[in-house]
Amino acid sequence: MEISCCGLCCANCERYSHLCSGCLSSEGSPYWVEKTGLLYCHIYFCCAINKNLDNCGQCRDFPCSLFFPANNAKSVIGEYSKIMSRRCKNLRLY
Repeated sequence: MEISCCGLCCANCERYSHLCSGCLSSEGSPYWVEKTGLLYCHIYFCCAINKNLDNCGQCRDFPCSLFFPANNAKSVIGEYSKIMSRRCKNLRLY
């Protein structure tokens, strides 16, 4: 099971495998990055490139302000809280 730097479980994503190889496999360039004009996901860049960590859960600053703004603008507050709780749990496990 691939867990991204930010705690997303790639296997739970409908785009995983057919449109996206995952954050780690794509070296921080999952399918959505090309739509932003960025080269890397900002969380991946901070975690894997700048700090040489496998995931945010290994960082002494976790959770930080970079981690929490990474949300889906269409999510309602309650759903966002559930998603972030699940991601934090994933990061603590790995």
